[in-house]
Amino acid sequence: LSLLGLAEKGIKQLIELQKEALKEKSLLFMAYG
Repeated sequence: LSLLGLAEKGIKQLIELQKEALKEKSLLFMAYG
């Protein structure tokens, strides 16, 4: 894999993690808000 490919893969994983975190946060807001 090229360095660029690795970087893209890492960025995509970060974005997915952030989406999951946002989902969990909004669920918490709905539960307690």
